[in-house]
Amino acid sequence: MIFELIQQYFFQALINSIAVIYVISELINRKIDFKNHKIYITLFLFVLISIITFIYVDDLLRFLTMTITALIGNYYLFRLNIKETIISTVFEQLIVFISEIVLVIFSIFVFKATNYQITNDFLGNLFYVTLISLLMIVFINFKFVKKVYNFFSKITFKVNVKRLSLYTLIIIASVNFLFVSNFLYVDFHKVFLINIILIIAYSFILFYALYEQNENEKFKEENRVLIESLNEYEKMLDHQRIDNHENKNQLLVIKGMIDNNDEKVSKYLDEIIKEKREDNEILYNQAKRIPSGGLQGLVYQKMLVMQDNHIQIHLDVSKKIRNFDFTDTFSNMNYDICRVIGVFLDNAIEEVTKNKVTEREILISMYIDDCFIIKISNRVNNKIQIDNISKKGYTTKGKGRGYGLALVDQIIKKNNNLKLETIIANGNFIQRLKITI
Repeated sequence: MIFELIQQYFFQALINSIAVIYVISELINRKIDFKNHKIYITLFLFVLISIITFIYVDDLLRFLTMTITALIGNYYLFRLNIKETIISTVFEQLIVFISEIVLVIFSIFVFKATNYQITNDFLGNLFYVTLISLLMIVFINFKFVKKVYNFFSKITFKVNVKRLSLYTLIIIASVNFLFVSNFLYVDFHKVFLINIILIIAYSFILFYALYEQNENEKFKEENRVLIESLNEYEKMLDHQRIDNHENKNQLLVIKGMIDNNDEKVSKYLDEIIKEKREDNEILYNQAKRIPSGGLQGLVYQKMLVMQDNHIQIHLDVSKKIRNFDFTDTFSNMNYDICRVIGVFLDNAIEEVTKNKVTEREILISMYIDDCFIIKISNRVNNKIQIDNISKKGYTTKGKGRGYGLALVDQIIKKNNNLKLETIIANGNFIQRLKITI
């Protein structure tokens, strides 16, 4: 008896499992590697649990069981982070749900099917499962569906995993209840309508909550960046205050030496001048090579921060661009360019301060090669996933961080004259901002 049931459900489970893996791979933009043994292990897991679910699991728990199975298989096969695994799996299950709803509605209005016929003649039927799987594949190839998924990922990138899991359970419970209530012997059409309304209501609540959470996180991150900038300016003021105090002391010393006709006054002045030239004036003279209009002041400020953190600075500015004026040349993009470079330098400073003092260095290059290019390079210790750099909220810094990269992504997308290249070469994390002149 069991063997016959396995035979009965095997092909349904296989077809559905292939469709599930395909839909998830399309959502996360990953190609399926058929040379990888994990694909076959995952497929076997899906088929096995699908058969067991069809045979033993109650209707009330079937959708939940299949979602958990897809979640585990998704994580094992594609090795996404927990949040992205949850989002892609739930979205895939919603595509399953929509595909089944489309077929149910089609069966009701075209074939005049009843809930009894749908439950006993259609659901679990090989032809019905094949149609659902085909619909899933068709839906995932609509650009609109992927845009909705990307938008959903965008508004959830700052939501913590616990809260996202809670929202997910609400959606799954609602969808599960809709399936069960529709296929029991009750007033089918009324319950179907009520549950559709409930699903829409839950989805609206979820969307609004995620949107509010995302906006709050953006606001907190922007405030953090502002506070850090203010702290840097305060440090610059402290430097200036200390320099002024030191200058007064040195003037008093020189006055005393002059009053006493000390012959060493000239030598003392030479030492002071040399010391001053070797201090912040060197950084200032380097920064003066950068085109004026905002970027020069920003880089100089960050160079002072690097100096305080014992970071070796390599600034290479091509002679061709030293006479540029950002305010005139890039009047419409000047502010955005400064924001992008500010994020890159902040990230570079934070990353290299994790290294030993002798290994701390940042390279800043500006040159022209068909366009105006600003390159920032620094050593990295963390394993950075290049494919995820442009994704919302990606960071290696820990919880509550990562909006800087999301901000850069937004700026690049809205400016056709800005392009970004990111590579890792010989342990160096390199970002090139290309600006069309």
